Amino acid sequence: MIEWAGYLIQTSRAGKFRNPAGFYVYLLRNAVLPPREFETGRRRAAHLAEPATRSTICCESWDLENEYAEYRLRSVEGARHRAYSGELLCQKISELKGEICSQTPEADGWLPVGVEELALQKPETLWRHASFRRMRPAQSHQ
Repeated sequence: MIEWAGYLIQTSRAGKFRNPAGFYVYLLRNAVLPPREFETGRRRAAHLAEPATRSTICCESWDLENEYAEYRLRSVEGARHRAYSGELLCQKISELKGEICSQTPEADGWLPVGVEELALQKPETLWRHASFRRMRPAQSHQ
């Protein structure tokens, strides 16, 4: 209310309010409220900060999603290396390439790198489960 009264005094013609302090007292005594459409400084600041806050939240969310995706990738790669190290990995990739080519006739026209990349991605769920099996505590049988 005080902010609204100050706004009225500042935006009025010079000399309209002969006793600005008395105007404040009048508004307070009679509990005169500002109109709903009057935007206070607090409301204005919140209104201006809202898009920035929304943008910050989106960026933080994207950062968290990216960090989680990187964590999952590291976990899967770690499980892959534990389950299939060295020669076993090459052998498994060759098996998967053959499986992909047999299931997908158009794979013969693909670049070898593309088939190998697909072969690396295909058993991701297998490797993911292998990594979580290692993380799960052993259950005791009583």
